[in-house]
Amino acid sequence: MAKTGRRTHAHKTPGLPPGTIALPPDAPPPNIHVFGYGPSEFAELNVTDIADFSSLVGRWPVVWINFNGLGAGNALSALESAFGIHHLVLEDMSTPHQRPKVEIYAGHVYVVLRLQRWDPEQQEL
Repeated sequence: MAKTGRRTHAHKTPGLPPGTIALPPDAPPPNIHVFGYGPSEFAELNVTDIADFSSLVGRWPVVWINFNGLGAGNALSALESAFGIHHLVLEDMSTPHQRPKVEIYAGHVYVVLRLQRWDPEQQEL
């Protein structure tokens, strides 16, 4: 039978309790972008020091935090401490290749998206 071209992904060690954060050893360092907005203000920030998370709490009605890379597990812990992010969300964030989804929690919404990029040579996404 011909292969379907599906990629396989490494999975966490079986038997870990729910909410366990297990980052892959080759995870790239975090690149964190924050978008804060409200009725009269919009701000875009690059977070280089995870201690800055606490200064973002309550600054805007909506804060969108975009993580690319999670090589530092303490970034997720700081996110949990500052914003009260649910531990199962942090586990999902530490697991690459999540399906696109939206999960609503008390105080925050977790969204996984696949960003599309235009290939000008192929004229396709």
